[in-house]
Formats: sequence, C-alpha cells, structure tokens
Amino acid sequence: MHITQLEIDNFKSFGRKTKIPFLPGFTVISGPNGSGKSNIIDSILFVLALSSSRHLRAEKLTDLINLNTDKNTAEVEITFSDGTHIRRRIKRTENTYYNYLYLNGRSCRQGELLDFLAGHGIVPHGYNVVMQGDINRIIEMSDNERRKIIDEIAGVAEFDSKKDMALSELSQVRERMTEESVHIEELSVRLTQLEKQKEQAVSYRKLQDELKYLTMCRSAARLSARKKDQDVLLQSIAEEKNQVVQIEADISWKSHERDFIRDEIAEIDQKITARTGSEYMALVTRIAEAKAAIDGFYRSIDRAGRDKEETNKRLSDVFTDVKRQEERLQALDTEMRNLMIDRTNLSMTASAVQKEFDRISQAIAQETKGLEEEEARLESLRSEIHKIREERGELLHQQDILIERSRMRSAEEDRLTSRIIAIDKDIREKDEDIAGLNTALSRLTEEKKEHDRMMAALDTALYTKREEYDRLIRQIRDLKVEIGRKEAQQQAQGRYNRAMEAVLGMDGVYGTIGDLATCKPEYANALTIAAGGKIHFVVVETDQIAADAIRYLQEHKLGRVTFLPLNKLRPKPLPSLPPGSDVLGFALDLLDYDPRFDAAFRVVFGSTMVIDTLDHARKRIGSSRMVTLDGSLLEQSGTMTGGSIKKDAGGFGTTSVDEVKHLSSQLAALTADEQALSESLKADTTERDSVQSRRLELEGAIVRAKGQLESAESAKVNLLSEKDSLQKQREAAGGGGGGSSLELATVEAAIEEKNQTLAGIQKAIQDITDHLSETGIPQLYEQREEAERQITEIQRRLHNKEQEINEIRLELGFAQKKVEEERQQMERIREQMKRYEEEIRECHDEIAKKQQDIKDAETTVAKFSQEIEDLRSERSLLSNKADSFDLEIREFSGKKDRVLLKIESMEEKLSALKSEIAELVTEAGECRTDLSEEEIEDRSQKTIVAIERLGDVNMRAIEEYEQVHAVVAERMSRVETLKREMNDIQERIEFFSKKKYEAFQDAFTSIDANFRDIFSRLTMGSGELRLENPDDPFTGGLSFAVQPRDKKVHHLSALSGGEKSLTTLAFIFSIQKYIPAPFYAFDEVDMNLDGSNVVRIAEMIRELSGTSQFINISLRKPMIDSADRILGVTIRPDKTSLVTGVSMDD
Repeated sequence: MHITQLEIDNFKSFGRKTKIPFLPGFTVISGPNGSGKSNIIDSILFVLALSSSRHLRAEKLTDLINLNTDKNTAEVEITFSDGTHIRRRIKRTENTYYNYLYLNGRSCRQGELLDFLAGHGIVPHGYNVVMQGDINRIIEMSDNERRKIIDEIAGVAEFDSKKDMALSELSQVRERMTEESVHIEELSVRLTQLEKQKEQAVSYRKLQDELKYLTMCRSAARLSARKKDQDVLLQSIAEEKNQVVQIEADISWKSHERDFIRDEIAEIDQKITARTGSEYMALVTRIAEAKAAIDGFYRSIDRAGRDKEETNKRLSDVFTDVKRQEERLQALDTEMRNLMIDRTNLSMTASAVQKEFDRISQAIAQETKGLEEEEARLESLRSEIHKIREERGELLHQQDILIERSRMRSAEEDRLTSRIIAIDKDIREKDEDIAGLNTALSRLTEEKKEHDRMMAALDTALYTKREEYDRLIRQIRDLKVEIGRKEAQQQAQGRYNRAMEAVLGMDGVYGTIGDLATCKPEYANALTIAAGGKIHFVVVETDQIAADAIRYLQEHKLGRVTFLPLNKLRPKPLPSLPPGSDVLGFALDLLDYDPRFDAAFRVVFGSTMVIDTLDHARKRIGSSRMVTLDGSLLEQSGTMTGGSIKKDAGGFGTTSVDEVKHLSSQLAALTADEQALSESLKADTTERDSVQSRRLELEGAIVRAKGQLESAESAKVNLLSEKDSLQKQREAAGGGGGGSSLELATVEAAIEEKNQTLAGIQKAIQDITDHLSETGIPQLYEQREEAERQITEIQRRLHNKEQEINEIRLELGFAQKKVEEERQQMERIREQMKRYEEEIRECHDEIAKKQQDIKDAETTVAKFSQEIEDLRSERSLLSNKADSFDLEIREFSGKKDRVLLKIESMEEKLSALKSEIAELVTEAGECRTDLSEEEIEDRSQKTIVAIERLGDVNMRAIEEYEQVHAVVAERMSRVETLKREMNDIQERIEFFSKKKYEAFQDAFTSIDANFRDIFSRLTMGSGELRLENPDDPFTGGLSFAVQPRDKKVHHLSALSGGEKSLTTLAFIFSIQKYIPAPFYAFDEVDMNLDGSNVVRIAEMIRELSGTSQFINISLRKPMIDSADRILGVTIRPDKTSLVTGVSMDD
C-alpha cells in the first residue's frame, strides 16, 4: 500500500487545484526556497490527520487556506495503491470554521481514520513523516523525553492506564471494607434493642388473633339473619316479572296491528312513488327545461335586438361617412380637372410661345442670309468682348480684393450670392416643413399604433367578455332547469299537500315538526326515521285553533291533518340515559328547536334513543325505542325496520325548499352579473367603434403627410442641386488674395489694356450693328430672348401644376380606398343585421314550440297529480290509525316502565343484600358458632382490655429483628468478598508492571539493535542506545553512546552538528524499521549533512525504498541523483506553487 496520487486544492501556497502522481520507490521533490515544497509534506500530514495545525506551521487550521484566492476552503485528497481514498476539507466562515474527513467517500471521525491507518502501520509516533524540525527536536530533547519516545512506541501508556485503573479500584475496595465494618458495628447495637421489642409484639399478636376470631363469630351470626331476608325479596321480584310478561304480550299484539297498517302505508308510498317516478319527473323536468329555454330565447331576442339597434346605428354612421367621403371625392375630382385644364392651357401657351420662338429664329435665319460673315463676325466679336469683359471683370475683382479686401463683388457674383441666400432661405423653410411633417408623421404614426393597441386590447376584452357572457347565459339556463326540477320534486313528494298548505297560513299555526327543528347533517336520517309520519304533524297554539282548522278542511274538502295543540299536550318525562359510548343521546337532545315547542317534540319522539350502529342497538333491544344513524328503527317490542333510504325533501336535513332558495339566490346573483356584463359589452363596443373611426382618420392623415413629405424632400433636393451649381459658378467667377502695390499696378495696367481692347472691339461691333440695324435683325434677337424667358416661366408653372396634381391624386387614392373600406364595412354590417333578424325569427319559432311542449306536459302532469292526491288522502287515514296504536303502545309501555322501575328497585335492594351477605361470608369464613351476639361481644371486650394493658407495641420489631439480623450476616459475607477482590487487584497491578517492563525492553532491545546496525553502516563507526537506569528504565532517561569512525566514544551533546543529525537519522531509521510502514516522507532531513553523509543517507533510503515508498524533499545533489524520479516545484507569478515532474529511469 503506497501513495499513488495527491490532489491539493487551495492549501497553503497551492492556490490552484494540483494533482501530483507518485510511484513506488524513491521520489525526490526539489525546487527553490519558498516555492512550496514542504507544503506537499504538510498536505500529507493534514489529510491523514497525523499532526496538529501548529506542527503544520500554522497557528490554526484556517491559516492553511490560501490567502491569495477568494475561496474560503482548502482541500487535500490522497489515493493509495489499494484503492483507498482519503479526503479532508476545511471551510472558513465568518465566525468559525468546519473540518470534514472522508474515508472512501464516507464521512468519518478522526479517531476512525487513525484506527484505519494504524492497521496499515501508519501511526503518529511511527515517524512515517519526518519534518525539518523533527531532527533538531530529537537532538534538543532531554534524556527523559527521548526515553518517552520508546515508551510511546512500546505502548507503555496503555499499561500505565490499566495500572492506574487497578490502583483506583484498590482504593475503592479499601474504602468499602471500612464502610462495611462501621455498618456491622452499628447494626449489632440495634439488634440487641430489637430483641426485647420482639417478645412484646408476639404477645400482642396472640391477643389480636383472639379478637379476630370473635369478629368472625359475630359475622356468622349476622349472615344467618340476612339469608332469610333474601328469600322473601326473591319471591316478590318473581311476581312482578310475571306482570311484565303479560304487559309485553299486549304490546306485541298492538305492535303487530300497527306494523300491518304501516305495511299498507308502505304499499301506498310505493304507488305514490310509482306515480312520481321517472316518467312524472321527466315531465316536470321537461317543463322546467322548456321554461328555462324560453327565458333564454327571450334573452337572446333582447340581446339580438340591442345588437341590431347598435349595428343599425353603426350602419348609419358609416353611411354618413361614406357620403362625406364621396362629396370630398367630387371636390377633389373637380379640383383635379381644373388643375389639368390649367396644365393643358399652360402647355398650349408653351406650345404657342415655342412656335413664336421658332418663327423668330427662322426670321433671323432669313434676315441673315448673305450676311453670314458679318453675323459670324458679330458673334465672334461678341464672344470676344464677352471674354475680355470676363477677363477685365476678373482683373477688376482682383483690384477690388487688393484695395478693399474682397468687400466689393462683381455684379455677377452679387447676383449669384443673392440667389444662394434666397435658396438657403428656401432650404431652411423646406427643412422646417420637413421637420414639422416628420414630427406630425411620427405623432400620427404613434397615435395610430396606440389606437392599434387599443383596438387589440378592446377586441381581446370584448372576446373575453362575450365568452363570459355566454357562460353566464348557460349557467342561468342550467340553474332555471335545476330550480324547476327541485320545485317539481317538492310537488311530487308532497312536502305540503293541499290540506297542509291551507292551514299553515292560519293564525296560531306554527308549522310542521319537520319545519320547526334543525339538526346536524349526520343525525338527519336517524331523526327523520324516528319521527316517521309524525314529522308532518302541525304544531298549533291551542286546541281551539286545531278545531277551527279541522272544520275548515272539512268544509272545503281539502284533506286531513294531524294537529299538536301545545295547551293540551302532556308528554311523559324522559328516563335516565343508559351509559355507553354507543348511545349518542335521546332524539330530543340532538334537535335544535324553540323551547316553547318542547311538549310537541316530546310527544313525537318520546324516549327514543339514537344509537351509532345496528349491532350495538341489537344488544339493547327491548329496553327502549331506538334508531341508528343509518336509519334502522328498533321498537321496544322487538320489531326491527330498516333497509335503503330514499332521499327526498322531507326530514330534518337540507330540504329541497332550502335548495330552491339557495339556487334562487345564485340565479339572482348571476342575473345581476349578466346585466352588468351586458352593459359593459355595450360600452366596450361603442368605444371600439370610436377607436376604429379615429384609426381610419389617422390612416388618411398619415398618407397625406407622407405625400407632402415626399414633395418637400424632392423640392429640397432640387434647391440643393441649384445651390451647388450656383456655388460652383460663384467660385469660378470669383478670385481671392491680396498683393502689394506692384500687383495693383500690374492689375490696373492690365485693366487699362483690356479697356482699350474693348473700346476697339466695341467700335467694330457698333459698325457692324449700324450696318445690320438697317435689316431689323437686332429687334428679332430681342424678341427671341423674350420668347425664351416666357418658355422658362411657363415650364416652371407647369412643374408646380404637376406637383399639385400628384398631391390631389394621392388624396383621391386615399379617399377612394376609405370609401371602398367603408362600403365593405356597410356590407358586413348589413350581413350582421340579417343574422340578428334570422336569430330573432328562429328564437320566436323555438319559443312557440317550447310553449306547446309545456302545455302538453302540464296536461299530463295534472292527470298524475289527481291520482297522487287520492293516494295521499288514503295514506293519511292509515297514518292516523297507526298513530292511535302507537298511543296505546306507549300507554302499555308506561305501565311496563313503572313495573320495571319497581323490579329495578327490589333488585337494587337484593343486590345490596347479596353484597352484604357476600361480605359477611368473607368475614365469617369457615366459622360456625352457637354463641349469641351478646356472648361474643362480652368476650371481645375482655380481649380489648388485655391489649390496652400492653400499651404501645412495635409490631415491626419482629420483622425488623429478622431483617437486621439478615443484614448483619450479609455484610459479614460482603467483607469476605472484598478481601478476595483486593487480593485480585494487587495481583493485576503486579502483572501490568511486569508487562510494561517487558514491552519497553522488547521495543528498546529491537530499536537498539537496529540503531547499532544502521549507525555502523552510516558512519563506519559504532553506537548504541543507553538507559540511565536499566533496572528501572522508567525512572531515568535515554542517551546515545556513539563512536564515529576514527573517533572516541561521545554522547550526543559532544558531537558536531552533522554528526548529531546523522545520529538522529539513524535513530529514526531504527524506529521505522521496528514499526514498518508502507510509505515515508522526509522534509530536507539532509540539510545539515555534508556531501559524503548525504550520499550514505541517500543509499540507505534507496535500499529501503525496495520495500517501502519514500518521498524526500531535498536540494542536495547526491540525494537527487539517487532518486528514481524527481518532482520539481516552482512558484508562479501569482505566488502559487506549480509542480513539474522529471522522470529518471534506470
């Protein structure tokens, strides 16, 4: 097992993650000072937990974290050849730090890791890793400290610990022996005192036994008298039970008759159910659904009508807008025709002027026939004079520049400058127009985008609201159907028949039993079954009100109703509620009703109990009338009724009336929501139309603005082109620069020369002109120039007309597009109106069909209702008859209850008598006596007097005497045991001392032999380890007695520095040989040795590396040369260590 890889991350100088591979044999790590070589050895000590932070050259563990990075952790992982992985990481926090150890990927404690390493020969005291200071530390040790190295290697501390523990045990045993002796002495005194008290207690016990016997005799005499009373009471109970049997027979017959009537009622209920079955409910549901559908159709008609009105209004608005746009189209078309007429007129004028120009040119050509030479001469002179004038103008310009520093301009330059200024003004105006148009266009575009977003948002909102509106309409329709179905159920189930409906509105009539009470849902079935038909009994204030109601029903032939007049009801009191968790309570206690109706509810429910399950109720059958939570009814007579329960509107649970009220409130809320949503849809539609109209206006404005912008930009381009041309002309016409007086004189001379030349040419031109003036040619030239000017002006006006026509065409295109879009919108609106009209017509047709369907269904329902009413009347008669039987049964039950109470009272007396007899039997035991109670009492008094004479007696003295005697015997035995235990401990102490000596001698002898051999090989001399006190080595120290080659024997303190280091290394090699390990690491242990000694140490390490791995940090050449391979360490610019490897194979 050797190290194969060491991975260091942010540990000391290794700021970057570094993986260092290791091979078996001898490896040397070398590099400049401060490069971090020793930190590699520190990382091995750190990850294997073989040393504290101080030995790792750090005040605390967190100092091992590299300070040049922003990481707050340091981590080292070592891998061995057998696959073992050990990783250690420290993490620094704001207030503390955390230390983590992992062995083969599993978190472990430091002790576990050290135990694992010890199994492979890697121990802290085995000198597997030797640091720079370890050599000096051993050299500077005292002899006693050096001996303790052998102590630690030999494991002396273990024997010392065991011996100390044995001595501690010996001290404890001696203390316990002393305590036991003191206790025995104290107990002996107490034993003498208890012996006298024991004799007095024995006498007292005999008198008490006599008194106990007399008490048993008294109980035996009383027992005989109580048995006679028991026989008389048993005979009375038997007679009363016979009477109960007779009453139960009467109750059974009455119950049989009542149950027979109830069977008939059940058959009538089945007939009513059959009449109110699926066919009847289907008719009722059909009516309710048809009514709901009709209501929905009317709503649809109303909505379609509103939508149609809104659509018609939109159509009118669009139509008006179309008319307005058509009028604008006509106006634009008229304006377009006028502009085209103007353009045609200008074109005709231009054509006429061009013809005049051509005519004048032809006339000039005719007039100049035969005068071509003079004409050519005249043109040549004019060109020449023009040229000379230009040259003179340039000279004059130069003269002006020289004289007035360019303040004077020629007439041509003034004209060009004036035109350029005018063009600049036009360009600025066009820029302002373009900027304004761009701003307006941006504003219009943004406004249009905003309206697009508004349109999208409004369309989304309208879609969502229409979906919500349709959902509300469906919910309203479904709720109406459900309400109709629930109302039909009420009618079919006969919650209130005609007779009951007639009396419930009278004064003094409070309502039915079912209406006047409520209960928790879990009790509803049980309480409804317990009430039975009486749930429809009507509670009235007085019997007079009941009589008036009955007469009213008779007169109008409305049927029958059972009344409960509060002033005449006399209910029986409730018995005690029997114990048991299965009994939930009396039915009355589980109802919530007005206390003034208490008598009515007591008559209806009586002493009926509510039991949780049928099995529990069966165990109590016959004791009382009971009903279970699942609706099973058990009469006191023993009859049982149960089975499935049909859920209807009757009872104390949630009724269909309540459901109808709840559904109606929901319908009202949904209707309000539907109306509010309808108004919101209307408002959103109006807003959307307004936004759409504005959006169309913005589109037209954007098109017009774009046309104006294009025209303005085109005009600006033309102006810029003209300005550029004029600037070039002005630059060509102008000149600049200043000169001296000589230059001015030269220019003036040239000007004078030009003036003379011009005068000669002008005279020649005048001669030719005078000659030509006789022919009329000059006037023709003037006419042609005027015609040319008119043509230019007409072309300018034609260009302006073309721009105006283009703008009108753009506006016409937009207006025509808008008219077309609005006409298409009108067609869509007309189609929408047709769909609304079709929807309204279809709704009216469906309403007619549904109304006819309702009429047919109601006719069939009326037929069913009459049959149901007849059956209910028959059922009411039978129910009254059954109620009379119930009344008789209750009377018999009351009589039975009274007899049972009497029996219960006698049985309680019998039970008490039996308890007394049982107690007397226990008290008398087997005692039989002929003594009278007076004789027994006399003897008892005499015994009591004798007891009193004894006075206070310690009855515990007997038991306490025996206890103290036993304790004394036990403690005597315990003293003997402690003596044997003390002898055993003394033998163990001697054994540990002997083993400690033997272990030390074994380690010392082996290490001394190793030292002799290794020191001899390293120095060619001799040496040994010497104990200061060989007989008792633990009282003295350990020293070195060495004789280097050709020298005397010396102790360590007399040697040179190199010899001390060599001796210490021999000692370390001796320890390593005694405790072999798979690897060793040395940190510059050769730094104090001369070259020859370094060679010997290197050879020694190389020899030992055949069986163990050696990692040595060294800067010495002999050590490096002897290594199998070298690892180089250097420092990076960022102050972190870098490892490089150089392989050295044989």
